[in-house]
Amino acid sequence: MKKITAITAAAALSASVLLSGCGGSQAAMKIGEYTVSQGDVEIVTDAYFSSYGDYEASKELAVSNLRDAITAYAVAQSRGLTLTDEEQSNVTQGKANFAKTFGSASEYNKARKKAGADEEIIEAFIAQPLYEQKLSEAAQLPEPTDDDLKAYFKEHYLRAKHILLMFENESDTGLLERRAQDLLKRAQNGENFDELVTTFSEDPGSSSAPDGYIFTDGEMVQEFEDAVKSIQPGEFTMCESSYGYHVIQRLPLDESDEKFNEFFETYKSSVSSAKERDDLTAAIQSMAEEDGITVEVLDDVINAIPSPTPQATEEPETADGSAETTETAE
Repeated sequence: MKKITAITAAAALSASVLLSGCGGSQAAMKIGEYTVSQGDVEIVTDAYFSSYGDYEASKELAVSNLRDAITAYAVAQSRGLTLTDEEQSNVTQGKANFAKTFGSASEYNKARKKAGADEEIIEAFIAQPLYEQKLSEAAQLPEPTDDDLKAYFKEHYLRAKHILLMFENESDTGLLERRAQDLLKRAQNGENFDELVTTFSEDPGSSSAPDGYIFTDGEMVQEFEDAVKSIQPGEFTMCESSYGYHVIQRLPLDESDEKFNEFFETYKSSVSSAKERDDLTAAIQSMAEEDGITVEVLDDVINAIPSPTPQATEEPETADGSAETTETAE
């Protein structure tokens, strides 16, 4: 049930920046002296969409990565941090990998021109982690201790079990909701929730997570995450998502649970990466403020970027003489 948010391997050198003046569409972001156009957002969104299949989620990811990348690039330029020949060679290879997400170099070029995006944007997009590494070294960030990581784990991660009643297994959504409400009442009245999960949950992932899901922001569908955050450990609630109805129990994620240290060791690597990422983002933002670099995201322009719409295409006539149509995405 986890939601995909990671950047694709083909675009592993992530995010994007635009040198001012490129592209033919409206400005979507202004960071210092640099501007990202609506078309630049579109081309990065299209690259993610080719892998994720969710256009709005892909656009959200593109905007976030563009914002972070442009800020890093602007700060690096402000401080005279440039790429070596070897690093520039890596960027060139990264651009080729990025183009492959569109099927071929020619298809990529068609998409880029249609969006009004500039090739220089993509080069800076690919170079983001290289500039961030230089800024990390310049900031001399300390390595977090285990105590730092445990504090971050408790503050930024959640733990929960749930019963999932899936829409695809029940045509009567009203009945499904009533079943979920009944199970919620049973849990709140003290029935063994683990037994209810085993008996009623239709989530295939529950069997591989007997201690519940442990996750951080953006890793689960938003409705589930919000529902878990709305209650305290030991409490129950329910919500509806695109999967179906969830009956949820939030569980503690601290030293009150005898397995806390075990959980921490299991997730230590991802917790460390997340904290280091947050610390670097904060450091770059601080550098940007010191250098007088402002960040402006124009949500109205970004929100005006339309999702691809299905188009009907003609098909051969059926045996009874009627024409069939199929839906295709642009």
